[in-house]
Amino acid sequence: MASVVALAGRRIDAVGAERRFPLGNVPIVRARIVEALKRLEVKSLVCSAACGADLIALQVAIEQNIPRRILLPFEPQKFRSSSVTDRPGNWGEIFDYVLEQTPSEDVVNLELTNKDPNKNYSLVTREIVKQTSIIAKAADLSPTTLLVWDSLPRHTGDATQDMLEVSKSAGFEVHHIQTGDVS
Repeated sequence: MASVVALAGRRIDAVGAERRFPLGNVPIVRARIVEALKRLEVKSLVCSAACGADLIALQVAIEQNIPRRILLPFEPQKFRSSSVTDRPGNWGEIFDYVLEQTPSEDVVNLELTNKDPNKNYSLVTREIVKQTSIIAKAADLSPTTLLVWDSLPRHTGDATQDMLEVSKSAGFEVHHIQTGDVS
């Protein structure tokens, strides 16, 4: 059945960080996202736009002419510096391209001001699920979540694990794509 997808996933690993989504795994993860979006018959994608899973999926959605809604916790340039360009890769250029290719009414600044970044990202997760539900219901499509991660929750502040829990509570079907070391 055709679906509207709420997507969340890992950012590219920081230099010297634990290996959850190495930059070298981008091509295979991208191929897996392409396959998943086709298999799930995605008619709309709802996510944020951090480096890694989000931006890869948004690029694929543009290539496949899939409408998308991007939810940011605060204004794009602040988000770009805190969640996009702080990791290896040309994510800043990709972020700029994705925003240019997405209708301005579908790039939503939630204007969150909480001092705790984990709280802001948790609120974004809930809004992604809410927006996915609204879009799916209006189009009589299935709301689905696609998690692009290593399936290993962090001890605290794991936005992908939060998306899993919120999506399950909302009754979404959940699919996983692995990002870690792949053989």
